[in-house]
Amino acid sequence: MPSSTPWSPSLPPAAVHGAIQVEHGTLAYTHIPNPSSSKPAILFLHASIADRTVWAPQLVHFAATHPVLAIDTRRAGDTQNDRSAPADAKYTPTADVLSLLDHLHISRVIVVGNSLGGALALDLAVTAPTRVAGVAHVCSFIYGLEGPEYDETESGTPVEKEAFARFEAAYRADDYAALVECNVANWADGCGQPKGRSGAAGERLRAIMTRNYATHEQAGEPRVAARWDEPSNAARKDEIRCPVLVVTAEYDSNASQAAGKWVAANLPNTQQVHIDGAAHVPSLEKPAEFNAALESWIAENVSV
Repeated sequence: MPSSTPWSPSLPPAAVHGAIQVEHGTLAYTHIPNPSSSKPAILFLHASIADRTVWAPQLVHFAATHPVLAIDTRRAGDTQNDRSAPADAKYTPTADVLSLLDHLHISRVIVVGNSLGGALALDLAVTAPTRVAGVAHVCSFIYGLEGPEYDETESGTPVEKEAFARFEAAYRADDYAALVECNVANWADGCGQPKGRSGAAGERLRAIMTRNYATHEQAGEPRVAARWDEPSNAARKDEIRCPVLVVTAEYDSNASQAAGKWVAANLPNTQQVHIDGAAHVPSLEKPAEFNAALESWIAENVSV
């Protein structure tokens, strides 16, 4: 299943696009095998404001040394929830990922997750520790972490509180055009930053979000994605023994940065990298800097 969103940069000819059946849905993915490499595959998990195509700079870069793959999580890209699913249908994102790894016969992965994808990456490390060689936790959080300092609507600067209040109002009104613009302002440009600061990265995210809303929420896709039991991984932090790289960014929200700092301070085996001049998706805004940091961390910390 080639992505309906264009890839930029273009992927190598070896890229395989597909989809598998998962619980109450179909999971879309892109996989670039590397038969000559003995290194763990790298799995990329996008933020909720994105789809798998935002990882194109990383897939192209790391395909030279590792097998690489990226998925569209529920309510994003080309993944679809089953429209005939019963009203009480449930699934788990972790089960989706593990089903794909089994389908592709991939035993171990380095999981690189941005935002919601980072929380999922840590859930994989708790749920299936033998399958996870390392986690890169990018502008993200951990399920079960509570406190107003980790909630954009309760913490942060007055500018942040006002920005996220506008988002909540647009969400309640089902105003999808306003939701897109709020997300671009809050997450791509960064709260309080000049409009359009993120340039091409912000425009790319705007196009992806517009398509995501049109393809999923506005098309009446059932909200199976909202009906799963969120884990409490903050309480199980000591079980996450694999190496973890925590990436924070200058223009990300205060709450997101606070959550990243908590992960860096409380998990057993962490390193932290801070990227200046980027907001919530630094891998898209600063791909060369992000790739270099990730590559160095993998080389120094993740066993083959």
